[in-house]
Amino acid sequence: MISLLDYSGIRTKTKALEGKLLSPHDFDSLAHAASVPEAVEFLRGRPGYGGIFANLESAYLHRDMIERLLNRSLYRDFEKLYKFATRRQRDFLDYYFLYLEISILKKFMRALAGRQNAPVDPGGDHAFFNRHSSLDLKRVAACTSLDELAQYLATTRFGAMLEGLLGKEGLTLFDYEMQLDRYFFTSFWKRKWAKSLPLTKCNGTKLDLLNLQWIYRSKKYYALDNAQIVSLLIPDTYRLKKGEISALVEAQGTTEFFDALRKTAYGKLLERTQDEGGHTDIERLYEQVLNRVYEQTEKEQPYSLATLNSYLYFKELEIRKIVTTVEGIRYGLGPDEIGSYVIKL
Repeated sequence: MISLLDYSGIRTKTKALEGKLLSPHDFDSLAHAASVPEAVEFLRGRPGYGGIFANLESAYLHRDMIERLLNRSLYRDFEKLYKFATRRQRDFLDYYFLYLEISILKKFMRALAGRQNAPVDPGGDHAFFNRHSSLDLKRVAACTSLDELAQYLATTRFGAMLEGLLGKEGLTLFDYEMQLDRYFFTSFWKRKWAKSLPLTKCNGTKLDLLNLQWIYRSKKYYALDNAQIVSLLIPDTYRLKKGEISALVEAQGTTEFFDALRKTAYGKLLERTQDEGGHTDIERLYEQVLNRVYEQTEKEQPYSLATLNSYLYFKELEIRKIVTTVEGIRYGLGPDEIGSYVIKL
């Protein structure tokens, strides 16, 4: 009864926001847009995105600007939920905001590593970001290298995470991103609500799948020895057993990796991610499993933090699908081809 009373209000709010998400028919219509400006006009007519495109000329919106504006819609939804939330629910939303911070830092780091112009623009909504973040975005934007950014982050709440990296030579973007991910998952277990079944299931599954991705990429793209691979992994596990992790790490190449993966709790899902040639897509496995877990947990415990957790996940997923669709339109892909990429997400 307490859960029902505590969460009935926030559930009503999230359900109202869910009603503004795009339907499969909406995505089909979006994929049939003849140009990017036409796609923007379609989005302008949808309840979830009309406000962010108001008073903006569709013809002058480029891809990066569209993505920043779409992210602003996520921040606005977050703000609406935050104002409506109880103290416990706000503590969860503060944790989710850490994820948003890390996402922005990763994007900026990738731009620095690629020696590209790297504006730090959280959807153009600095006021929102400043209300919830301890980061000084101007300080971040002034950094011209990964080392310089790390030195600034050492003065923030990310400082403990970077203690083992500062001063080391030959550090790569991958090293910094790994530490950010470790910090995110470590922070999760410090929360009072971390033992909540739906949240543990979602974060635990995500943790397992990230470790699987890193092992797979190490086998396919990098000549790393087993000790190096182990050093990259998040030490906690959820459904993967330590012996199974060892077998995956010790596998000789990707074929043995998938043979070992079939013996784990995630093995039975491999066939669903194979293409027509029988090749397994580890990235698609990550997306499909997480989509299923987030959907199930919200259905199983609708009057819990799962209702916030799942809505924010699927809102972010929708934005990625919209960006993928707009990118396909920009490059002249047909609706069916665009749809095949969206379905993978």
